[in-house]
Amino acid sequence: MEEFDPETIPQEDSPRRRPMLVVLCILTFVNSGFSALSYLGMPLVKNELPAMADVYGRMGMEDAYEQISTTLDFMAEVPSWKYFLLALCYVLAVVGAALMLKMKPSGFHCYVIAQILTFAGLNFLIGGPLSMQLMDVIWSITFVVFYFVLLREVLITPRKESE
Repeated sequence: MEEFDPETIPQEDSPRRRPMLVVLCILTFVNSGFSALSYLGMPLVKNELPAMADVYGRMGMEDAYEQISTTLDFMAEVPSWKYFLLALCYVLAVVGAALMLKMKPSGFHCYVIAQILTFAGLNFLIGGPLSMQLMDVIWSITFVVFYFVLLREVLITPRKESE
């Protein structure tokens, strides 16, 4: 029978995954996953969007009817391929979060690229009432900063000093 020697146990060189990273990844999975599904399904229902505005008007929401009607009419006129591209941006964010959960630096890069593409897609490709508001931009920047702080030991490789 072999004797147990704790010094022979291989030590893991990879950094430990923090609980806050798991929370951020779960929030990203939920938000980006829901957004990807929404944008993928938008071409299927976009012809019905103007009729939805009438439903809001009949529900006693006359104050918001004009704004809702304008937004839904605009959304119905957006070409389907633009919704598909936005869905791909959100899928890229989900892939990035999954890679970050595995402590891969490429996950952070995927996530940042997805955020930039989403910003560009919503503001320049589609625009109008679907443009990102200031609070959306602040949330995106906050998540990028939190991810960077939690993954900095993976993203910034420490220099090994020669002995």
